[in-house]
Amino acid sequence: MSKRSLCAVITAAVCAVLSACTEAPAEPVSESSTAENASITASAENETTSPDEVTTADENTTPDEMTAEEAVLTEIEEFITKEADNTLTVSQTFVKADDENGFYFMLKPDHELSDKDTAVGLYDSDDTLITDMTDDGTGIYSCYFKPDTDGWKTFNVYALYDGQKTNTVRVRTYTDEILTEDSEDFKKLVDEFSEISEKYTNLFGEYSDENKVKAFGEACALAEKLYSEERVIELRINPENSSITLKALNGTTYVFATEKMT
Repeated sequence: MSKRSLCAVITAAVCAVLSACTEAPAEPVSESSTAENASITASAENETTSPDEVTTADENTTPDEMTAEEAVLTEIEEFITKEADNTLTVSQTFVKADDENGFYFMLKPDHELSDKDTAVGLYDSDDTLITDMTDDGTGIYSCYFKPDTDGWKTFNVYALYDGQKTNTVRVRTYTDEILTEDSEDFKKLVDEFSEISEKYTNLFGEYSDENKVKAFGEACALAEKLYSEERVIELRINPENSSITLKALNGTTYVFATEKMT
């Protein structure tokens, strides 16, 4: 059996144990259907992919290099902490363009508002008020946002109250017609993560302890870059199991992991 064939078999076994992300959006979109699909996919063809090249641990890694890797992970932790403090949430990040209500946002302010009449609003990336958010009587503010679009479109929104701006939430509308450019970009995205995997795994698609840190650091940097470029709608980084879960423009979920997920 060739090295590539052996890795393909091992890949299928590894990916079979991947579980759905813990808080997946309600209506993800796939290449073949826009029906609900909470499973984790790892290729543009909805097939599993994994490293298929042999690499070995760098036995000459110095303490200074490890310190650099630790610095990368520190930056990652700061990014995660910042995201964890977010208070604006959305029921689902993908909503069909012709949905009657659109997106449903909720906000629990991190402090009691000094004035019960304080305006709480949802704003777009141009700092234009989309709609007011209303208190349901429990201190939780909510609203619906029905975008004026009949196609695939990305929106970045945030809430503002007491002069305080919340986190930005990214959402996207979709239709039954998959955009070719989104499909092609997803394939490119998978290839970019695969290059990192191939760089640090051995014949069996396994990472050494040292290479896990390096691979995860590079993958996190790539994921944040993709998010900043708006090639990703949703991004979750989990340092506990060295995994990254993201949702691409076409609604497909992709997971990068250096550990088997059970």
